[in-house]
Amino acid sequence: MHSASRSLKRTINVIIVFIGVALVKKLANLAQYKGGNTYRVFNVRFPDTADPPIVFISTAIFVILFIALIYYLILLRSSVKDFMLSKFFTANNSRRLKKVSTGFLAFVIIYFICSLFLEFHLSNLNPRQLNIEPGLYSKNPVYSEGYALGYTIGLSIGKNFALSFLIIFSLFISFIAETVNLGSLIKSENDLTI
Repeated sequence: MHSASRSLKRTINVIIVFIGVALVKKLANLAQYKGGNTYRVFNVRFPDTADPPIVFISTAIFVILFIALIYYLILLRSSVKDFMLSKFFTANNSRRLKKVSTGFLAFVIIYFICSLFLEFHLSNLNPRQLNIEPGLYSKNPVYSEGYALGYTIGLSIGKNFALSFLIIFSLFISFIAETVNLGSLIKSENDLTI
């Protein structure tokens, strides 16, 4: 168990460093952004005609989200450190793991919503690109907007499919947090009876 915890802690450290380097690169790209070159945030490629305020705001949200992700990874690392010290069933570990699970889920939801908004806002989708029949588009603009929204949602899900693994990981951490919580209750009751 001790060696597994040590390797998990090292893996979390590598992920934290990787995310930190990615944030520094993103900020360096933002500093060099002049409004005419291509730029990517939230897996969305900004067109050459993108408004610079939208680019800066979306990058700021991106940076804040990933700083929060680093914070939750540090919390997870501290729980793993307690596991290495054989402090498994503590209320503090349970609270930390619940916070990590909730933070990961919030990260995925906010990331997906921002990606969806940017994809829908930046795409100049016309009916011919989406294979909408011209008769339906000209008679019912609600149909074409609904189709464009559905197309954008599908595109965002496809681009951000890797986030589904973070959802599964978050649910797994939530299960571990509940197990640790029950273990801490049983341990406290056991300590009272002795």
